[in-house]
Amino acid sequence: MVSRSRNPHWIPLRMAAVGSPRASATARKRFGRRAEPPPSENDFWWWVLAVGQGEPTGAIRKGNEWVLRARLTDARFFWEEDRRLPLAQHSAKLSRVTFHEKLGSYALKCERMIALASAVREAFERSGAAVTGEAVEESVRLCKADLTTQMVKEFPELEGIVGGLYARADGCLESVALAIYAHYLPRGLEDPLPPTPEGAIVGLLDRLDTQAGIVLLSSHAS
Repeated sequence: MVSRSRNPHWIPLRMAAVGSPRASATARKRFGRRAEPPPSENDFWWWVLAVGQGEPTGAIRKGNEWVLRARLTDARFFWEEDRRLPLAQHSAKLSRVTFHEKLGSYALKCERMIALASAVREAFERSGAAVTGEAVEESVRLCKADLTTQMVKEFPELEGIVGGLYARADGCLESVALAIYAHYLPRGLEDPLPPTPEGAIVGLLDRLDTQAGIVLLSSHAS
C-alpha cells in the first residue's frame, strides 16, 4: 500500500515466473514464442514481483516474463562465449583497454599493482594476516581481466564479480577467485569489506594506484 496525503492507494503486485536453469538453457529456441517449460521436481523456479495496475488478461505478467527470460538468455550466451577462453587469456587483452589516456592501459595498471604487492602483503603479514604471495600476484594479474569479457561489457555493474566466477570455473585457487570477486568492495558506506586478506590487498592496491595516478596528473596540471 502506498499512502499519498490522506488517501491510501493499493497497488497490486503481480508474480511472474522467470524460469528455471533448464528454461534458461533452452530459452534461445523458445524466445519469441513465450513457451513455458513444464516444471519438474528438480527445477528451481525464479520468481519476481512486478508492480502494476489491475489488468485481467495477464499481459503485464507475461510481458515481464518474456523480457526477463530474454535477458537471462543473453547472460547465458555471454557466459558460454566468454568461457571459451580461460580468464588468463582474457587478461592478455587488457593492453587494448585504456585505464587513462595519460596513465596507460589496464595491463600497465596491473603491472604497477604487482610492483606494490610485496610491500602491502608484508604489511598485512606483520598485522597477523595469513597471506599467500602467489595468490596475491595471480589475483592482481587477473583482477581486471573481466573488463574484456562480453558479460561485463553488457552488465558493467558485475565487474569483479564476473572475474571471480570465471576464475573459480577455471579451477583457480579459491582465495584467488574470492579476491577477484570482492576487490571492488566496499563500493559504498553500506557495503561489507572484502572477506579475505587477499581481496583486501588487491582492493587496496587498485585504489593506491588510482590515487597515485590522480596525484601525478594533478601535479602536472596547468
